[in-house]
Amino acid sequence: MAQHQSAARWRAECQAVRKAYPSACLYQRRNGRGETVEGWRVVFDPIPDPKETPLILADLDEGLPVNIGPWGKIRHSRSCDFAAEDHRRQRVRLSIRPFTVELEYPSQWIGKAGPVHPKLRVLDPEVSYATHPHHPHLFYNQLTEDSWACPLSAQDTTWQWEIGGTVEYLDHCAIWLLKTEVWVATGGRVLPDLGLWVGPDTSHRPIDVLAESDIECPCRCGRGQKYADCCLVSDVRSAIQTI
Repeated sequence: MAQHQSAARWRAECQAVRKAYPSACLYQRRNGRGETVEGWRVVFDPIPDPKETPLILADLDEGLPVNIGPWGKIRHSRSCDFAAEDHRRQRVRLSIRPFTVELEYPSQWIGKAGPVHPKLRVLDPEVSYATHPHHPHLFYNQLTEDSWACPLSAQDTTWQWEIGGTVEYLDHCAIWLLKTEVWVATGGRVLPDLGLWVGPDTSHRPIDVLAESDIECPCRCGRGQKYADCCLVSDVRSAIQTI
């Protein structure tokens, strides 16, 4: 990211990341195409206190905001207007464990249809197409067999690259990790249709994307291109195979 903005902006971005996620470490490496990529390796502790979990899941299910603390810890929003007894409770037993993720910055920030999303991979415990092939919110590249998390819908262009953009994306990742844990705990890895995905998020399964997406909107892959010019054809092929 440093090569794309001034030194002052880059320092401000790094300070924001390290304040919100004290474990964050910068890295650089070469990808499969020989390009130098950079990003952050971060340890998350997102799973909330069991006493707050039902309240948080109820709010997420309604698309309401939650609080994100240091290390990505999710807490019930202080601004929630509903009394505790008014929340529809989801009773789910979750494992309280840390997650190690990598956020890889893109080579450019803006595409024809909107911001280009970073690639966010969950390394430990691994959450990928190899370990969770039926996950409704993973993007899988069939050519490279690479996969990454989709914590923020690419069709939603309210998120932009600006100071604090990395932290905001990591905060969405914390919520995505919690929702993934709920999906696993309710049987998603065994029977995909049984697993509960909390909230109104649009599925990333090709057949669902075709039914719900405007072809002029940003593509679900997060490359900042129009859906019509990007993954539309491959999604049609994948959808036909599942019929």
